[in-house]
Amino acid sequence: MKKIVIGTLLSAVLVSTVFAASSERNLEQVYKECGIGGMLFANSSPIGAITSNVTWDWGSTALSSNASSADTCTSTKVKAAEFIHKSYDAIITNVANGNGDYLKSLSNLSGKDVKELRGTVHSLMSASDYSNQTAIQKSSNLYSAIM
Repeated sequence: MKKIVIGTLLSAVLVSTVFAASSERNLEQVYKECGIGGMLFANSSPIGAITSNVTWDWGSTALSSNASSADTCTSTKVKAAEFIHKSYDAIITNVANGNGDYLKSLSNLSGKDVKELRGTVHSLMSASDYSNQTAIQKSSNLYSAIM
């Protein structure tokens, strides 16, 4: 029994040490965005992400991935990249119209105002090779310009 208590205390110290060395995420965000659960469920089910992380390994991969390579965790930047790629055509339509839900969402994700985003998109679309770019290149260029 004494070994179990000591093992539990050592695990708690290890978890808190790893967490303290991690990025600016709080523990809830780490369990939702990092590790196995973050990879499998972050966008579809935050509860699924937390449950998966705790079930598979008591959250150790979530904590270690946050501490060692935080950029692999699902973050605002990852969500923005995914949103831009999946919604690129709708974003372009909203830019042409001057407003719309996709443009507002992009503004929220990037922290840029709508006017600035419209100017950036217009500049990107004015590039001489724009019509020859693939969808991935277009969305990647937009992401790089605003994030």
